[in-house]
Amino acid sequence: MRKIHALLAVLVLSLASCGGSNDAAGGHDHDDHSHEEESGDHAHAVEIGSPAGASEADRTIEVSAKDYSFDPSSIEIEEKEVVEFVVTNEGTQPHEFAIGDQAFHNDAQGGHHDHGDQSTGVLEPGESGSITWRFTTVANILFACHVEDHYERNMLGSIRVVL
Repeated sequence: MRKIHALLAVLVLSLASCGGSNDAAGGHDHDDHSHEEESGDHAHAVEIGSPAGASEADRTIEVSAKDYSFDPSSIEIEEKEVVEFVVTNEGTQPHEFAIGDQAFHNDAQGGHHDHGDQSTGVLEPGESGSITWRFTTVANILFACHVEDHYERNMLGSIRVVL
C-alpha cells in the first residue's frame, strides 16, 4: 500500500511541476503554438533535458526491468548531471525503459513503442539496452514501460532531479 501512495505522490508532484512551459519534452523542434492550439497531450510538457553520448556520462545507473516493476523504482539525480541508464530485462516478457514527463507518458500509452531518444526501445527477456540523458531542469520525471498494458499496471518509477 505504501508503494501505491508513493507512486500517487510522484504523479501528483509531476503534474504540479508541469505548470510553466508549453515546450514539448525531449528537446525536439516543434512549431510555436499557443497554449490553446496545443493538443492536450503536450500542452503542459516540462523540459526534462536532452540525450547525451555515453562518453559524457557522469555516472551509470543499472536498472532491472522485471515483470511489472523496475529496480530501483526511485532515482535521485542532480541538475545538469549526465546519467547513462543500463537497463536489463530480467522479466519473462518484453519491456522498455522510457523517460519523460506525465504528458509524454500519456501520449506513449497504447502500445506505441517508437519513443525515439527517450527510450531504450523494446528489450526482449535477457537483453540489455542503454539510454544516456542530460538532466537540465529540477523536476520530477517518470520512467515507464509502455509494452502492452504494462504502464496501466503501474510499471513505472520516478526520477527526482534536484539542485
